[in-house]
Amino acid sequence: MAVTSLVVWGLASLIGYFVYHQSTQGKKQRKLPPGPKPHPILGNLKHFPPDGTPEYQHWIKHKDLYGDISSVTVLGMTLVIIHDKQVAHDLLEQASSKTSGRPMMVMANKLCGYESIVLCQSYTPTFRRCRKYLHRELGTKVSAAQFRGVQETEINRQLVRALNEPGKWLEHFKTGSSAGAAVLKMAYGYTIEPHKPDPLVNLIDKMMMEFSLAAVPMAWAVDIIPALQHLPENFPGAAFKKTA
Repeated sequence: MAVTSLVVWGLASLIGYFVYHQSTQGKKQRKLPPGPKPHPILGNLKHFPPDGTPEYQHWIKHKDLYGDISSVTVLGMTLVIIHDKQVAHDLLEQASSKTSGRPMMVMANKLCGYESIVLCQSYTPTFRRCRKYLHRELGTKVSAAQFRGVQETEINRQLVRALNEPGKWLEHFKTGSSAGAAVLKMAYGYTIEPHKPDPLVNLIDKMMMEFSLAAVPMAWAVDIIPALQHLPENFPGAAFKKTA
């Protein structure tokens, strides 16, 4: 009986939060890029990629229907999709002072702990400082040229592995990632295991795979309703906390 009451109160609280969010958002909502017509409550939930469909294959269809920029909205949260490389460059590079903000990814940042990664940081002094350091080391052709030897070494190792065992080329590519090896060498001076799977490269691959799942736009209920992050792990509908 107590559990049932807790669930009822929890659902009532979520509905109340949604109504409040919708009422406050409606007053300040600006004109959005074109997109499919949303339903009254769920918005464009049914217009998201079906399970198993790569996101880029799904969203590229919007370019023919709505142009270079489109949008979808779910429970008051809006996702803007840019379909053109030049438009993305103009908005995110030329107008970066206005577009450098990051989405509030509760699942990836708060629950999974990725908020310290530069990619996930908002436009804060810390972010600007990190960006300055990265630009100093990699932002120009002259500065990036200092790492040419590292990249050539890792590429040569990958080619040797492919030459010695051509049937296992894909396996070697995954376990001896040239990109991961080069980054580890440039950032930390670490040289990966040349003839067997390297633990740090494996760890990076695992992290990237998990991050790509945690950061899928609007795939997690907690990203749509941030208040859900405060629910206990055993609460119905809070399985995302165990996943995190």
